[in-house]
Amino acid sequence: MEELFTRVLHQNSEHGRWELVVGRPDPRLHGFVHGYQGYDESGAPAPVLRQEVPSVRVPLILNFGARWRIADSVAGKADLRDSFVAGLHERSTFVAAEGAARCIQVDFTPVGAHLFFGVPMHELSNRVVDLEDVLKRDRNLVARLEAAPTWGARFALLDAVIASRLRGARRPAPEILWAWHALEHTNGAVRVGTLAAKMGRSRRHLLAGFREHIGVAPKTAARIIRFSRAVGLLERGIRVPFAELARECGYFDQAHMTRDFREFAATTPREFASRVIPGGGVLGRA
Repeated sequence: MEELFTRVLHQNSEHGRWELVVGRPDPRLHGFVHGYQGYDESGAPAPVLRQEVPSVRVPLILNFGARWRIADSVAGKADLRDSFVAGLHERSTFVAAEGAARCIQVDFTPVGAHLFFGVPMHELSNRVVDLEDVLKRDRNLVARLEAAPTWGARFALLDAVIASRLRGARRPAPEILWAWHALEHTNGAVRVGTLAAKMGRSRRHLLAGFREHIGVAPKTAARIIRFSRAVGLLERGIRVPFAELARECGYFDQAHMTRDFREFAATTPREFASRVIPGGGVLGRA
């Protein structure tokens, strides 16, 4: 099978050593899958606690290593998970492996996750759900992936499995897809009333469609899209004045952006940026 990874990142610091292999999905999955990540942690002095903030990606974790501890706060009670999927969230979660971590992460779009799992997305919103509870077919997928000889072979297997499940799935109504893409392409700037008017539908129809296929209301989705852009720039190490970052991401001003950071990440943009690990996410504590 063709090696489908695009790049390999290595981390070796006081936080531990790990390898991150970033995979590119088959072009036919565009609009349904953002990407694949193969993660292999070879040594950490202690479990690395990461903060996972709200985003418009629906992560599926296919686990080969230690179980994951997932909590709503740094000091909160943690649930233990093996392989799982997390719907769109409106608050952060804090995640750490119990031991050496090894897994694949599939980042679905909300529409892609809806088609792949075949469940209403509001049933996954603000929840972390065990894979076996939502994957009715392909229950041996994790074992097949772990047995594959390379990361590239694993990514190719995922391409085949996802494409097969999507072929038999019922697509959302075209107007709901149009509204979702309009929010994405404008960085969440389109008003809900404008979307409904251009669709020729009521706000209630738009809300019901988003609840089914996206998982959250259009206004919430718009806020998460805008916030995710700011987080993405900070995670890539882009450092500009925060007022300029706010304007770039579609906020009215820096105070507007800070309010979203406090709600979605329980911190300020400055403090959040101080915990970014290049290529390794965001530390759960400084």
